[in-house]
Amino acid sequence: MKKAVKMLICMMMLTTSLSLTHTPTAAQTVNELYVDAQNGDDNHQGTMEQPVQTLKKAQELARQHAASMSEDLTIYIRGGTYVLDSPLTFTGSDSGQNGHQVIWTAYKDENVVVSGGTSISGWTKVEGDNNIWAAPANGVDSRDLYVNGERALLAREECKALEWAKKYLYVSKENLPDSFARPDDLEIVFARKWKWNIIRLASVQDNADFDVPAFRLKYTDESKDAFTANLTGAALDEPEVRAESMRYLQNAYEFLNEPGEFYLDKGSDQVFYIPREGEDMNKVEAVLGRLENLVVFDGAANNTVKNITLSDINFRYTTWLKANDPNGLETFQASALINPDDEWDREWIPSAGSAVYGQYLDHVHVTESSFALLGGAGIHLNKGSKNSSVSYSSFEKIGAGGIIIGDVAKVEQFPSPENLTENNAVTDNVVNNVANTYRGCTGILVGYTKGTKVEHNTVKNLPYTGISVG
Repeated sequence: MKKAVKMLICMMMLTTSLSLTHTPTAAQTVNELYVDAQNGDDNHQGTMEQPVQTLKKAQELARQHAASMSEDLTIYIRGGTYVLDSPLTFTGSDSGQNGHQVIWTAYKDENVVVSGGTSISGWTKVEGDNNIWAAPANGVDSRDLYVNGERALLAREECKALEWAKKYLYVSKENLPDSFARPDDLEIVFARKWKWNIIRLASVQDNADFDVPAFRLKYTDESKDAFTANLTGAALDEPEVRAESMRYLQNAYEFLNEPGEFYLDKGSDQVFYIPREGEDMNKVEAVLGRLENLVVFDGAANNTVKNITLSDINFRYTTWLKANDPNGLETFQASALINPDDEWDREWIPSAGSAVYGQYLDHVHVTESSFALLGGAGIHLNKGSKNSSVSYSSFEKIGAGGIIIGDVAKVEQFPSPENLTENNAVTDNVVNNVANTYRGCTGILVGYTKGTKVEHNTVKNLPYTGISVG
């Protein structure tokens, strides 16, 4: 009996020893991770049976396995909406190693939404005549509200410009309210040929210098300087030309008078909206764009982000806040942003304000994905982007451009080799109905690059230019 027990103990010890000796490390065996927004738990290990819950936790686990990759590592994202608190930022630590890719993809075509928005609920009617409803904005600063899958319009009103001056714009009071509760929220939208500008205001005053009742609108000093720098070409320095180029005033509660318009009052933290026909405000899906970026490839010249694929993901609900700055928004051809001190010192709208943004990256691919209901651009692969691609994806209902490759630089500052954007491809995409807000933007925009391939894309329903290269 004792001999049998002793033999059993020895066998158990041997089994344990063999098990410990031959159990591979997690990094050697894992080539799949799973994330599930609805049923996951970030205390799990990311297996199919025990998925994690957030993309950031999945990223943390992927980093642990990347160094010893012997094959591609796939992060399967189960269907659901993944609301980000901050952009999912990839650095060199997230790169696929040993020539293999880290692939982020929807699991078996399930519907995956990556959202940068905040849901808005608790709507109450506050003004019956114009059917204006209000809800708490939850502290969100945004220029973009989306209701039932459609973009709401920032409340606006067309008006007649009587005279432009260096610091002021004089407009007829016809069609305008007698006063504004928050005049410093007001903006002038100015457009001429390829220029699309938003000028911020410092004050609104009655003016009696004209034959008709008028307002004197004073620009902020910063907006004045930026706008003056932009008055070049096409007789834009002539007041009558500028008067013809004024489109409308926007961003005031008093302008709410049409279905589909909204206004965000940051003072009271309330968002106001007039529903479109058929919209039940007790049932609508309303989302304020909160983040400017959803995914950022944040590489450096000496530490590129490489070997990452994003596939079959729906990117939704961003905003872009540049026009909230005191100097507003001043753009030139193809919506290059202008430095007031030097018109030719530019960057492209919205530069880093795109749903997917990257710089200093190599073999990064975005494919079979959907970009819609965005405040800025869809995707921008900026300086130092190499051997990467955007393919088989759709871009629609976007405030700025669809796809941007490369950057803008002076000839004498032409990129050095590590900064050069080269050998990238934009193929087989559909870009439809973009530049909704910033109408000087293009569907596909390519700047100072080398070896860029743009082919087999469908580009349609744009206010300015379909594809701009060079």
